[in-house]
Amino acid sequence: MAFRRNRATDEAKKELKNIFDGDIPFDTPKPVRLLDRILSISTDKDSIIIDFFSGSSTTANAIIRKNLEDMGQRKFIMIQLPELCKSAVYKNICEIGKERIRRAGKKTQEQFNTPHAETQSEDRASDNFFPSFASSVPLRDENSNKSLDIGFKVFRLAPSNFKKWQNYTGTDIKVTEDLFSQYENPILDNWKEEDLLTEIMLAEGFPLDSMATIVKDFKKNKVTQISSDFCEHSLFICLDNTIYAETIKALTLSEHDIFICLDNAVTDQDKVRLDDKGLIKTI
Repeated sequence: MAFRRNRATDEAKKELKNIFDGDIPFDTPKPVRLLDRILSISTDKDSIIIDFFSGSSTTANAIIRKNLEDMGQRKFIMIQLPELCKSAVYKNICEIGKERIRRAGKKTQEQFNTPHAETQSEDRASDNFFPSFASSVPLRDENSNKSLDIGFKVFRLAPSNFKKWQNYTGTDIKVTEDLFSQYENPILDNWKEEDLLTEIMLAEGFPLDSMATIVKDFKKNKVTQISSDFCEHSLFICLDNTIYAETIKALTLSEHDIFICLDNAVTDQDKVRLDDKGLIKTI
């Protein structure tokens, strides 16, 4: 068994070396074939796979490859603490995993776009520790309109985009007024649109895998619709500094939909007009 483990480790390191152009940035990778075997036994084509100790993201690599093999739509969630590593290029294990997913996806996409391509059989003589990939598996069905999804999102724990309220227990009216004036705009100065959009989505009870779509009906403002199978309503979020009258006029909300925008982006008159459209929230 020790011999087989050594062979598995050697195989995994060769895979990393191939992906990272000769470099091996992670000491203890798992071989893709091991994960492929697990996927074959325990998943369907539309399964969601979670790896709570994802390391160099071999699991994601295997899922991308498995989807290519059988045109599946499996999704993955990789979870890894940002542990420091010895690599001179990557500052922590998470960076290695993200880069591996990018590179594995690119290589797989190249195979997907190659007509009549076939997987290459590797040297696995007398190795039955993991069943081999088929030596001749069509990489895509030319009669199918399915596309290969190699995209992924990265989330990390980060401070809020909103200012933290500072309690004041004194009696000085001037200090109280100054405190309130500091929070007229509750958002930090250095906020980023994607970060704030995600925080609003989570605060409104939408999961991380929600669909975010730019609504093309609005020409002067960027409005993002957030929807999920777990929520009956949608969020329509606009983080522009000004909401134009044309946007307000074109806005159509269902009974439970919510429109969210910056408070200073609309006038009081605009807020009244938006109230007539349905539920609105300003931040």
